[in-house]
Amino acid sequence: MHRRAYERYLVETSATFCVEGEGPRRSMLRDVSPRGAGIITTYPLAPKQKLTLFTDSSFFFKVPTTRKTQVVWCEQIGDRYWRGGLAFDEDDKVEFAR
Repeated sequence: MHRRAYERYLVETSATFCVEGEGPRRSMLRDVSPRGAGIITTYPLAPKQKLTLFTDSSFFFKVPTTRKTQVVWCEQIGDRYWRGGLAFDEDDKVEFAR
């Protein structure tokens, strides 16, 4: 059985992401770990695509946060939604509020 190196935390809060050269897009941040996040969006994502993720989940993060990410995987769920996994850039681990 594959075990994750980092624990995930369920957050289910709104977030915004930007694809380079495009405007902001809304999404739902589902879960987060120090190394990445899971999102649901109405925008199809492609593996290896670079995104900038913005969130103001002050109950979870110490401050509003901006992270450079890369799409690891994405799958369509339903007619209009996609669920994806994002990896934070190597030098951009998340610090969580305590």
